[in-house]
Amino acid sequence: MATELTSNTSTLGHFGFVTWLVDFDSTTDVTDSIVIDLSAQNYTNSIKVLEVEIVATNGLGVRLEFDEGGGDTLVAFHPAGAAGVVRQTYYDLPSGGLVGTGDIVATTTAGANTYGANVNIKYWVD
Repeated sequence: MATELTSNTSTLGHFGFVTWLVDFDSTTDVTDSIVIDLSAQNYTNSIKVLEVEIVATNGLGVRLEFDEGGGDTLVAFHPAGAAGVVRQTYYDLPSGGLVGTGDIVATTTAGANTYGANVNIKYWVD
């Protein structure tokens, strides 16, 4: 099974930073694991993603989405066939970030023994 750990979650007013870690000791993938719980933030109307960094073992796929009731909206993903770091910056969008109104959740694909991933997200809540 996958061992999940959310650590280094910190907020200062509207700004937040979270590191989500997952390590595998089997082939059981993670499905819709909450990375950022909007209702647990200081402000709960929306999350604006400013920057995402995903570091994953070659072979492990990681997908981050806004969990928004009527459907999920893609935030970022690390393809299973890629190795190393995937970075996505949203500072330069007209809104200054990628905005969603639900929790941010993670799903993995192709998990295997000794695989792992580290996800870092900088965000702003309103």
